[in-house]
Amino acid sequence: MKRPLCPVALVITAIVFIYLRISFTDYLYQLPDGIDGKTGFITGVVVRREARPDPSGDSLNVIYVVPQNISIGRMKYVMCSLKEGGDYIPSIGEHVKIRGEFTSFKKVRNPGGFDSRLYYATMKIAFRLFDAQVTETDGKKDVLREKLYDLKMFFEKNLDSNKVLTESDCAVLKAMILGDKAYMDDDIKDMYKNSGIMHILAVSGLHISIIGMGLYKVLRKCKLKPLFYTVIPIIVMYLYGEMCGIGSSSFRAICMFTMRL
Repeated sequence: MKRPLCPVALVITAIVFIYLRISFTDYLYQLPDGIDGKTGFITGVVVRREARPDPSGDSLNVIYVVPQNISIGRMKYVMCSLKEGGDYIPSIGEHVKIRGEFTSFKKVRNPGGFDSRLYYATMKIAFRLFDAQVTETDGKKDVLREKLYDLKMFFEKNLDSNKVLTESDCAVLKAMILGDKAYMDDDIKDMYKNSGIMHILAVSGLHISIIGMGLYKVLRKCKLKPLFYTVIPIIVMYLYGEMCGIGSSSFRAICMFTMRL
């Protein structure tokens, strides 16, 4: 047999698939009865924030909080959509108390439909807080991650202000370069998916190989010590991954890039 490991890989894949099908339902989180749709408070740490378009076309601020006053099982985050026109937008790393409407993600109703509950569970998001408003905060923030977020917003604003690119082109570039797919139309996403090139929109090995290896080769030609031209690209790629949200694909690519160097 030319590929003796192929059957072994197929068996392992089948075992993992069956295990996930059986056990993943235990990971799904459901709000207790009587809480869904009600207004309440959560306290926790802001670990990520982003800007998303709302139905009216305006930008909506969304933060992700690791809650401390409630248990969310195997999930990790609560997605908080900040109230439009709110007075305060917390920074990454702040301990906050937030008031909003508890909203659970809905199960799929029709076969083949979009299962929002399963989709957000894969990102370890338990539920959503609508019209969220910060009532208390300690004012402390994670300076590094906050600066990376500001840098990401700087790049996005420069793309939006570009007079050459169309709005759809800007949305595609935001997804490809910065990992922000929020502004892409569903039709464009479906086009990439049906063409089998959806991976282009994920910050992964393609980005790391171009940027990371390019930086590595430039620094190596500068006749620096091996420690510098090896460590600097790894640090830059990690910061780039953090700026883009460091999803599973980018984290995997950064690990392989580190091993390669």
